[in-house]
Amino acid sequence: MTLLKSHIRILKELVNKGEKGVTASKLVSKREYRVKVIKFLESEGLVKVSYSGGGMRVYATERAKKLLERIEKERPELLVNS
Repeated sequence: MTLLKSHIRILKELVNKGEKGVTASKLVSKREYRVKVIKFLESEGLVKVSYSGGGMRVYATERAKKLLERIEKERPELLVNS
């Protein structure tokens, strides 16, 4: 799995929001990128998506939480400015 800093930023924001989740448009503003990024993270098992009406709500999975904990221990510089 290859993650960019932007993916880590998104995961960090989702983990901080907890069970409330976040609307996808707040995570990625451009629609053409939003679908690709969210689908990628979903395919890796890092996020769960619920669809309602025309929007998507995104939630962090346990795998995402564990990944962020591991990054925080091994590579904390990746979490700076995110």
